[in-house]
Amino acid sequence: LQAADEQTDSLDSRRLEFVASRSGQYNDHLNLIASAHVLRERWSYFTLNRPTLDYQYASFVFPSLRAEYIDVDDRLAPRRGAGGTLTLRGGKGGTNGDASFAQLHASAQWFHGLDAESRLIVRGEAGHTFTGELLDLPPSLRYYAGGDRSIRGYGWREVGPRIRNSLGDSYSVGASNVVTASFEYERYFNGPWGAAVFVDSGSAFDGKTPDMHTGVGIGLRWRSPVGPV
Repeated sequence: LQAADEQTDSLDSRRLEFVASRSGQYNDHLNLIASAHVLRERWSYFTLNRPTLDYQYASFVFPSLRAEYIDVDDRLAPRRGAGGTLTLRGGKGGTNGDASFAQLHASAQWFHGLDAESRLIVRGEAGHTFTGELLDLPPSLRYYAGGDRSIRGYGWREVGPRIRNSLGDSYSVGASNVVTASFEYERYFNGPWGAAVFVDSGSAFDGKTPDMHTGVGIGLRWRSPVGPV
């Protein structure tokens, strides 16, 4: 049972979700998860034309199937191998119970050690929502891009379709599609300390053509006792 309350300058959202799931280890590398979800969500955006709260409500019941594949030499600090996930979910609901959706999302990571202290990391994701009623889907069922696990150099949820709030600032409302990719070179110099250079690119978008955003940067790395930071 999950509950969340999210309040920003542009979004006021509350949701309650019940999830029942069953997982099974298919083999040493593949884990399969089947789950059933019951979601109730309330949300509202502040806009220039609607400065007062006008809540939307939606309830959805949907199943989800997820496959998780991991084949690496070390799960805390992999230097060889690959991993990925594939998720399919969909159902019916909305304000009047007439909105339906289906989503297919895939993500993958590849690791390649160059020498004892350096490695390449390549990752990517792609997701698509099959629906004719995107605005009837609550924020938690939409796609976003931007942030430290997406397109670094851009803020959390910064990339994608946006509206303006009552202060005139733009804010992401989520999209029906997402695509991101990243290429990274990481090297450790002295004990647990290292650095990385990376290129991230991607977008959250509606329609057929993504508006790609690219970030290039550097990072400091620390091999902590519980994994890299």
